[in-house]
Amino acid sequence: MHFKGQASTESLIVMGFALVLIFALIYAVLPVMLDFTQFSDSAQAERSLSKLTGTIDAVSAYGPGTNTTLFLYLPAGQLTYSNGVFVFAVQSSGTQVLKKVRVSNVYYDNTNPQMNAGVKRIKISSKDDLSGVEVKVE
Repeated sequence: MHFKGQASTESLIVMGFALVLIFALIYAVLPVMLDFTQFSDSAQAERSLSKLTGTIDAVSAYGPGTNTTLFLYLPAGQLTYSNGVFVFAVQSSGTQVLKKVRVSNVYYDNTNPQMNAGVKRIKISSKDDLSGVEVKVE
């Protein structure tokens, strides 16, 4: 009888040590997982901006009257356009990563530059007076 109690106590001690090791491992791996999420959001923003600029260039090349709608997944962040540069500030894990892409002759219409993560509908149309391309995020 006296061995059953001892075996039970020993198994509780072993399980306690195992839990401590598991929590230590989780604590060590968690920052790496958060960095991966930030890298993933940053890479997604870069891919989306690349598709956006490619589509803008194509619409511009086809000339007046060309319209297209693009559906892009954008992570949470802020998309702005100034002086020929699209800047997407990705908010991930409490830090901000900037992705920049240069595109000229763009009229960017976005009343709310702060975006939640998700698929965005982006209308791109060539201006009739050959002055550039209009981009509108919906």
